[in-house]
Amino acid sequence: MVETLVPDGADVGLAERVAGVVDGLPAADQAQLGQLLGLFESRLVPERITYEDDDRLPQWGFGVTNLVARPTPGIDTLRRDEYAAGVGVLRRKVRRWQPKVVAFVGVTLYRAIFDVRGGVALGLQRERLDGARVFVLPNPSGRNANYSYREMLAAFTRLRRLADRL
Repeated sequence: MVETLVPDGADVGLAERVAGVVDGLPAADQAQLGQLLGLFESRLVPERITYEDDDRLPQWGFGVTNLVARPTPGIDTLRRDEYAAGVGVLRRKVRRWQPKVVAFVGVTLYRAIFDVRGGVALGLQRERLDGARVFVLPNPSGRNANYSYREMLAAFTRLRRLADRL
């Protein structure tokens, strides 16, 4: 339930169920998408996968896309103009693929896109993105040790339950 990590312009599809959005991750972090996010453990996918399986995600009804199509050492290195351009591309993708849920991987990413200040709870949010529900997931990056694996798994399990109801 989350489009493959692909450069902007690639036509893989955001999936009809859940589209995940990440900032711009270096290649080393891509492995975490399959291994640390608990995709298998939360039953979002039926088998253990790694970043090498990203192109298979649409067969399970989801995909992951980058907000900014360049590797970044951290979200704090993204410029406002990159966010603005990325949000435009993201909105076009959401309108085209019409996922039921857009899941933002990382509270900071969600805050930046929706201009939210203060605390943000993981999970379903009030905002919508071009008709899609908005869900916030923890960022599993090793540079962001704000959540335990158990907390991350719980968030991904809640996302799976939401996707199953839609």
